[in-house]
Amino acid sequence: MTSGSLFFNLMREDFKRHLGAAAFAFLVFFFSLPVASALMIAEGLKNEVSRTSLLAQLTEWVSFGNGFTGVVVGGLAFIMGISSFSYLHSRQKSDFYHGIPVSRTHLFWANYANGILIPFVLYGLNLLLNLGVLAANGNLTGNVVLAGGKAFLLFLVHYCLVYSVNVLAMVLTGNIVVGIAAIYVLNLYFPALFGVLNLCFRHFFRTNYNGGAFLSFVDKCSAVSFFGINVARFADMPMWERWVRTGSGLAAALALSGLSFFFYRKRGLEAAGRAMVFPLSRPLIRIPIVLLSSLSGILFFWIIHPGFGWGLFGLVWGAVLSHCVIEIIYHFDFRKLFSHWKQMFFCAGMAMAVFCVFRYDLFGYDRYLPNPSALESVSVSVNTLNDWVDYGTVQTDSWGEYYWQYERADSYLLERMELKDAAPVLALVKEALDQKREEERLQGKNEYLYWGKRGYYFSVKYKLKSGRSVYRSYQLHAVQMPSSMLEILESPAYGEAAYPVLSKTLEDAKGVRINWGYQSKVVTGGERDTEMTGRLLSAYQEELRALKPEKMKQENPVASIQFLTREQMEILQREADGNGEHYGYGAEEMGNYPIYPSFEKTIGLLKACGVEVEAGVPVAAAAVNLNLPFSTLAVTNTVEIEQIMERAEVQRYAYMNPFSEERGQMISFYIEAAVPEDSKIPYPYEDSYVIYYKDLPERVKKEAERKNQVNEPVFD
Repeated sequence: MTSGSLFFNLMREDFKRHLGAAAFAFLVFFFSLPVASALMIAEGLKNEVSRTSLLAQLTEWVSFGNGFTGVVVGGLAFIMGISSFSYLHSRQKSDFYHGIPVSRTHLFWANYANGILIPFVLYGLNLLLNLGVLAANGNLTGNVVLAGGKAFLLFLVHYCLVYSVNVLAMVLTGNIVVGIAAIYVLNLYFPALFGVLNLCFRHFFRTNYNGGAFLSFVDKCSAVSFFGINVARFADMPMWERWVRTGSGLAAALALSGLSFFFYRKRGLEAAGRAMVFPLSRPLIRIPIVLLSSLSGILFFWIIHPGFGWGLFGLVWGAVLSHCVIEIIYHFDFRKLFSHWKQMFFCAGMAMAVFCVFRYDLFGYDRYLPNPSALESVSVSVNTLNDWVDYGTVQTDSWGEYYWQYERADSYLLERMELKDAAPVLALVKEALDQKREEERLQGKNEYLYWGKRGYYFSVKYKLKSGRSVYRSYQLHAVQMPSSMLEILESPAYGEAAYPVLSKTLEDAKGVRINWGYQSKVVTGGERDTEMTGRLLSAYQEELRALKPEKMKQENPVASIQFLTREQMEILQREADGNGEHYGYGAEEMGNYPIYPSFEKTIGLLKACGVEVEAGVPVAAAAVNLNLPFSTLAVTNTVEIEQIMERAEVQRYAYMNPFSEERGQMISFYIEAAVPEDSKIPYPYEDSYVIYYKDLPERVKKEAERKNQVNEPVFD
């Protein structure tokens, strides 16, 4: 009983040292919670925001995903971590506190507990005030209370983690300046290390996929990065991952607090004033920092000016400067600059070894090509074949509004595609690796190596029979699409994965919209058109599956078709009922697929629905403005305009064809429309048009050549 009273008396006395921090914490939480919510409510009433949207905004503000509150909590963890144990860095204060007739155990835990209770009692108080403000305005709901309660507990766990790291830094040091530096080292060293390694990985390994080999470690090696990543992504994580990350954060906080207490007990009374309390900790801090500084120095100067001389210059200065600065901090004596010069040379040698691993690819990362017998399947994503496809789904945000949740083409295709015949992919990869070796052999001697060639960038996932998956990205330059890529494009497995429309069913498609030229029309929608929607879907899927590269080389799409989801139909209905206002943040525009002239069944069914799509752009133009490489050329001659418009294509449809650029150099243009006053056709501002250079009228060609030296296309 006496021990308990003594403990709380210590906490009460320690609180007096933190009055300034407590006042600061109260003011920050007061203005960021109840005052901010009151302002949101007032602004919402002023702008007549719907109650659903306002409640969503208020719920989001009190939730764990509020980055502003995260910054406040993280900042308080630094302030309280420093102030709670700053007395350890003063000989006078240390003697005074340790002279009090209480055990060091009670003293440590009283200070440690106060550093957590002070900010979170004030946070909890202001959270209650915030809920009171919402209740007074009739905006308090169970969702808001639940979100606020969860946020309080999650912020508490993450605060304890960051705070415990800072306490450990203060316990291990004997000088306040060194202690603050140690806080930065413990929180930022490993993110910096993995950042530099990742930069080496991206810079030297040309076949790296997604450039993030080391980034997955960043949020697992630092309390601050762990906290920040969780705040940013917690809402999108699956439930099991939320529990794992929260539990691991709490366990790490408990372990760090125990470690801090252990070193606190081992710490001598004479430690105040020293840079580092324990001699063993000096090399454990010095060696990693000098190693990182040396590697950073090499990389910095290598990126600025590649060459062994500049790399060596960066290595020397990175190692010498960091080593000398740390020795000065440790000893407060310039005569000790090189007292551990052997360790400095060791760090420099290790940094050079790490650099050489990346620079010379000593482990053969870029040369990797699996044995066909070891492969279960392969997946491939080629940017020029499917970069027009909209991958993703329509989602609903916290305000009840629809939006398009994008998914990267690479991640979508590589996870869904399984090509059992790996031969075309391996042949394509081998061709890319051979070209890379030739480029390295020339080492920039032939600057026109890729002149007139098209760049193909593709990513591959090798699924091995061992269960491991290996990812790589490649680039290949060629005048025409390589034959191995043509084989991949013709593979049914590629099409089924690359075009999500092929997996759609009538349950997914609630309507059909056609876009041709600058016109758009919903041709089917609702229960009454279910049969026609199904027929269009079936016909289009059949013709898209049957589409061959030979046909794509001969013709370009003339229109696009959308099989609308229920959400997209609802967005379009809202826009129709809302006097032209836009909803859905563009989600209703996603999911367009090309209609080629050879799609006779689809075009026939559209004709039955009253829509006739045909080649050419039926727009009357007063002038055509060609976008040349360095200027614009205006064409006003009526005959020439007619010739251009007869051969013109809508740009967005032409780019849906992966072979369009092989057919010649495309010139984009925009028109000044000559629309009759009684016409219902709107001004076609939303479309750009293209024409192949070879199809331009002869006089226009000559004028273009004279003005911009535009030569014949290299693909012809």
